Formats: sequence, C-alpha cells, structure tokens
Amino acid sequence: MVLPNLCRNSAILVIVLLSQLIVIIGWLILPRGIDGITALGLASIYSLFVALIGAALLCLSRARIAKQSFALGIALALLVMVFSLLLVELAYQSLMPAVGVDTYNYTQLGRRCVAALLVSVILLRFISLIELFNQHSRAEAESRVLALQSRIQPHFLFNSLNTISELAATDGVKAEAATTALAALFRASLENNRNFHSLQQEINLCQRYIELERFRIQDKLVIEWHVAVDDVERWRMPKLMLQPLLENALVHGMQANGQIFVKLDVRKTSNHLSVMIENKVGEIESPKSGHGIAIKNIQQRLETLYDDQFTFRSKLFDDVYSVVLRIPKQVYSKSES
Repeated sequence: MVLPNLCRNSAILVIVLLSQLIVIIGWLILPRGIDGITALGLASIYSLFVALIGAALLCLSRARIAKQSFALGIALALLVMVFSLLLVELAYQSLMPAVGVDTYNYTQLGRRCVAALLVSVILLRFISLIELFNQHSRAEAESRVLALQSRIQPHFLFNSLNTISELAATDGVKAEAATTALAALFRASLENNRNFHSLQQEINLCQRYIELERFRIQDKLVIEWHVAVDDVERWRMPKLMLQPLLENALVHGMQANGQIFVKLDVRKTSNHLSVMIENKVGEIESPKSGHGIAIKNIQQRLETLYDDQFTFRSKLFDDVYSVVLRIPKQVYSKSES
C-alpha cells in the first residue's frame, strides 16, 4: 500500500485545515442550540486532537503499513484513526467526571467512530491526490533544474578553459592540475542519473573548484574551512549544491585590492546537516550575471529533493553576506554511486 507521507509540515497543515473545515460545515448544516459557539469550539478542539494524533501515529507506522497488502493497509490506517479518536474520547471523559461508564452514550461513540472512518478515508484520498500532483511537479522541477544547469555550465567552462590556456603557456604542471580539477567537476555535473553523493565528495568538489580559482586569483583568495563533522563519508549531500554557493561568494566578494575572504562552516546536529558560507561584500562589481540564476537553481533543487524539510536563507549584516543551508541528515549509501 502507498500511504501518503504525513510526516511533512505541508501534509499536517492540510489535515488540520480539512478537519476544521468539516467541523465548520457540520456546524453550519446541523441545528444549533443556544451554546452553538461553545459547541463549535469544543468540536474544533476535539477534531484537531484526533487529526494530529492520527497523523503522528500514521507517520510513525507508515513504513510497516506500506509493507502490507492494499486491503490490510487500508484497514490498519483506518484502525489507527479510530484508535486516535478513542484516545481523545478517553481524555475528554476524564475531563468530565460527571460522565460515568454506566451513563455514557455508547451509541454516540459508535457514530463518532463511523464519522472518523469516513472523514479519514476522505482525508487520506485527498492527500494521496496531492502527493501524486507533487510527484508530477517534482518531475517537472527536475527537468527545469537540468535545463538551468546546462545553461550555467558553458559559462563556467569558458572561464576555466581561459585559465588553463594561460597556465599552459607558463606552467605545464599547474595546467595539468587545473585540467584534472575541471574534469572532476564536469564528471560530477554530467552524472544526471543521481542527485546525491556523500558530503566528503561534495567537499572534494569544492576543493577542486578552489584549486581552479587559486590558479587565477593566487594568494589573494583566503578561505577558512570549518568542518565539524567527523564522519563526512557517512552523510548524504545533494550533488553540486555547495559549489555554486561557493562560486557566488567568490564572484561577489572581490575587494578593491583583489582579495576575496570566504568562510565555509559545515556542522551536524541530531537531525540536520548545516552549512554556512560567508563572504565580505565585494567592493568591485562583478561582471558576471549568473548569481540570481544559481540561487534559484539551488532553491528549486532543494524544494524538489526535500519539499518543506529544508532551510535556505541569506542575509547581509555589517558588510558580510551569509548563506545558511540546512537539510535533513540522511545516511549515504554507496550503492547510489
């Protein structure tokens, strides 16, 4: 069974909104007494807790339910929602001591369980349709990303070949090293069959790019590396994600004396990988115009790969421009290579 991913913030938001919408529609249609507003508030809180607890339980049990047959998976998912309603019902009764076991209206409880089943079917089907639409959108976004990438590559290739051409006339050893670095970068960019590699591989690509730039800028390029991740081979990183950010920092960070100061900080938390790239704002306006395209490219790729489970922001403070990227921490499998 294919169960929608209810662990995402967007899915939870849809569940909350639909549950409240159903409560409001029922309140408007059914006859109301004097305490109609109070009843609406209680029903809204009741349905909200049922929806959130049910979504949390389905999120935790999603992998197990997905292994079952379609009929059994549907039954288990609906059973989880009924169990969520019973939990909320027990909590509701504990807050109303006047309602005892002997006096409780079990017919009303049965109607609520049936209503929970029907609403759960509607919600799961609706979210499944949204999931299908998102899959098509992600496929289209991936094709747009590849198109953007193909337009950026020739510009970078032209500059790199100019550097190699100059080195070939003055220093053959450096020209060979620059050619090797360029080959490594383009080998990664041409591997369109996979979107991820290890954090170590991404750092290596950044170092290759820095090698190319050092041949051109030489000792005027100052880069501070802080990698507070002791197992960089273990974690998954989108391919060619950091290199464009590093390139933007170099392109837009040149000072009047030609120097460029860039700081790159990579850390991990219990659930995320965090990257921060800082550069002093350049005093020389860069002739390159690919900055905005590269940033949009990165944002589109992150939305495609992580939906709403990532953070990507930039800010300018005291002539220092910083970009912060945070993605879920995922283990990299060598089978993806």
